[in-house]
Amino acid sequence: MIEEFSLSKKERNKRIMLIMLIATIFNLVLFGAKLYVGLAASSVSVISDSYNSLADSLVTAVAVLCFFLIMKNVKSKRLSHGFGRLEYVVSLLIAVAMVIIGITFLFRSLDRFALSSPINFKWLYFGVTVGAIVSKIALAIYYKCFYNKYKSDVLKCAFYDSLLDIGVSTMSLIGLVSMRYISLRLDAVFGIIVSIIMLVGGVILCKNGFIKILGASLDDKAKEEIENYILEIEGVKEIKFISFDDYGENEKYITIEIIVKKGYDLKVENIFEYILHTHNLYSRLNLLKCEEE
Repeated sequence: MIEEFSLSKKERNKRIMLIMLIATIFNLVLFGAKLYVGLAASSVSVISDSYNSLADSLVTAVAVLCFFLIMKNVKSKRLSHGFGRLEYVVSLLIAVAMVIIGITFLFRSLDRFALSSPINFKWLYFGVTVGAIVSKIALAIYYKCFYNKYKSDVLKCAFYDSLLDIGVSTMSLIGLVSMRYISLRLDAVFGIIVSIIMLVGGVILCKNGFIKILGASLDDKAKEEIENYILEIEGVKEIKFISFDDYGENEKYITIEIIVKKGYDLKVENIFEYILHTHNLYSRLNLLKCEEE
């Protein structure tokens, strides 16, 4: 059973690496298209937007490298559990980038609201902006679908980053259209709302990332379920303690010290299997014999 789980763990990391590799190629193509149109049209806004796609491609490329190292499962005396926690580092990196872009986006929106600079409407800009929004919506759906399947914080953060990119491009589109027909700065108002929402989300993701890197405790619900399962086993008197070690997704260990009633021998294989396949945790069990009836 352990070998099957290890193979699925390796396959999971391999697939996430390929997902991020495809995303890297996608963002590079999007960067090239935006940069070409921006240079051809001499549009500073389109050129600036292209650098956002370049930044996204660099982040996803780092994610590919990290998952390659995780998949190799290189271990040493100093890294006895390999590079599994790199997944948390990458998710934190994306969350931090999201906060930085959100702050920049907020100041940009406030600037537009305070200083109404003229916008020259051109159908080429309109088409490029619509294409960018559609592409980012497709990428967000892409991340979301695979996150639901693999439950990786990297994919979750990349999904929210794509939503922020959609907000940025939508602000530009609203600005183009609204200034053609009305004088209200709807793009600035929309930009302020989106940036505040995404900043809050980015800060929450950063907090969760820091907690995981520092060493999060076992989920209370999972801990309660494990305790209830073990205490229902005949011969178990009590659970002395439960400790939790997190070395990355699918590389989590739980140590349980169990006091066993006198005259009982527990079948620990059933406990190992339950914890592994129900909670995705490896387990270490310390059994202490109770000398009293």
